[in-house]
Amino acid sequence: MPVADRLLPRPSPRAVGIGAAAVTVAVWTGFILVARASAARSLGPLDLALLRIVGAGLVLVPWGAWLVARARRGGARPGSAAWGSFLGLSPLPWRVSALAGVFGAVAYATFAYTAFFYAPAAHASVLMPGSLPLWTALLAALVLGDRITPLRAAGLLLIVAGDLLVGGRSLL
Repeated sequence: MPVADRLLPRPSPRAVGIGAAAVTVAVWTGFILVARASAARSLGPLDLALLRIVGAGLVLVPWGAWLVARARRGGARPGSAAWGSFLGLSPLPWRVSALAGVFGAVAYATFAYTAFFYAPAAHASVLMPGSLPLWTALLAALVLGDRITPLRAAGLLLIVAGDLLVGGRSLL
């Protein structure tokens, strides 16, 4: 048994889950509050998107490079999916990395930050994280051919109904 395993107790799955939930809430809250605070036009939507992407890149690029290096040390062959792409910085194929960067980072952040200039923070705090499963399911159906079962469709309709209850009046 390595020394680190004997010295540092492993957190329980429950503690890890609570910690992950706390970090998620902190990140989403920060995302919404910073964006809404910038509605005074001190930073524009593209400025905020750039800050978000650079901040995420400072964490994810080294992590991706580490995953690629680990896969290569483990015997992954050039050209295989595990070999990585994008100068060895992403464990994903080049096309997937580029599409995720354009749509999942630049387009999403720009649209979200632009919307925050017009919507109240209360609406953003409910609609953004609450609607994420809806848009994820719809995009998975469209792009990946994922099937929307009747039960899932009912859940998605409940999300739409909740969104309309929260922000429907302001749409009128």
